[in-house]
Amino acid sequence: MNPYQNTQNPQLASILQNLAQFTQPITPNHDPIPGPATSAPSVAVHDVPSTAQPNKTSLAAPTRDPRRRPTIPQPDSSRITEWPPAVKYVMNTLSKNPETTAKINRLIKNQHENERQWWAGREALIAKHKGRVESKKKADDLLRSLGGASGHGVADSSSTAQEEKAELERYDKKVYAALGQMVAAVDRELTMLRVPFFAIKHDLVSKNEGEDGVLSKTRLMELQKKMLQLLEDLFGD
Repeated sequence: MNPYQNTQNPQLASILQNLAQFTQPITPNHDPIPGPATSAPSVAVHDVPSTAQPNKTSLAAPTRDPRRRPTIPQPDSSRITEWPPAVKYVMNTLSKNPETTAKINRLIKNQHENERQWWAGREALIAKHKGRVESKKKADDLLRSLGGASGHGVADSSSTAQEEKAELERYDKKVYAALGQMVAAVDRELTMLRVPFFAIKHDLVSKNEGEDGVLSKTRLMELQKKMLQLLEDLFGD
């Protein structure tokens, strides 16, 4: 599910890729969600005189409610900075949560639908321009066949081509803006779902390249893209 690269349309992929270079990785600061600590109650057994009868009730082991299951603390995905533990977290934690996997699948579907709509809109605009040119050519041919002057000359054709180019550029800018909104929305969703490299702590992302013990922004973006692809491979249709 890579908003920067995943599309089967080469021209749209080029458009989306242009925006990717201006998109900064989002590194929200979410506190980890610790699992509740569980411990078995301690039972003190006092010495019993040999002449006394033991109290079987007081020495009995504590009973457990069979309906209660022990809570297993979940790993803190906000502290993951390496790929292998990130994959382990996705496979062992995220993939076992049906609600989470359904949300990720929905994100993937929405992204693909947006890409299809953007591409269809661009193709329709190009087709309109092409139809306009063909209609003008037919009109010119008809005028020539009747012995009249055709069109308004080269200057008019040049002006029309510039207008069409400007119209297409305006459309592409709208796609850029829509893509930016989609990327931000996906980042927020993946952060809330505790996906590694999106729910990462601020203090684990360096402001300067080469700083020890933390990820650079460039490396973080690479890992985010890699994670998006993994999520699509695992949870996409």
